[in-house]
Amino acid sequence: MMKLRLCLLAACVALTACSSAPVADPPEVAKTGYGVFVGIGPSLESRLAEETVSQLMRVGPASEHLLDFQQRIASEDHFGHQLMSYLQRDGYFIRQWHDPAMKPQCNEKLVGKKSNRAAMKVLPVCYVVDSVDGLVRLTLYAAGDVWSRF
Repeated sequence: MMKLRLCLLAACVALTACSSAPVADPPEVAKTGYGVFVGIGPSLESRLAEETVSQLMRVGPASEHLLDFQQRIASEDHFGHQLMSYLQRDGYFIRQWHDPAMKPQCNEKLVGKKSNRAAMKVLPVCYVVDSVDGLVRLTLYAAGDVWSRF
């Protein structure tokens, strides 16, 4: 158990270090938006989804935030569906919408936006799973913060 906590702590430190420098959107985001652009397989999908949930729990506890996924999650996007399932399992309220006419606002800092639920803040979230030099990369955009994980 202690080993797991140390691994999670190391992962958080690594992800925090990634978020301290500006990260440019991958070229795929500029062209087609957010989502999964490479096949990653069920075991990696599950592991990335678990790590994403643990990172989001550090950013915004489930009891205080409504996650606003501002991207279309395709029926073949198994990572996205796994992520939604894990987030709901851990108590998050999720709102998902996709309006092609509007640009997602996942890069905007959280400035006290409130949901219809008086005590909850809205946390805009988007993700990209792509490949760089043969490595799978998950980039998570949440309320103006960006984390990448290879």
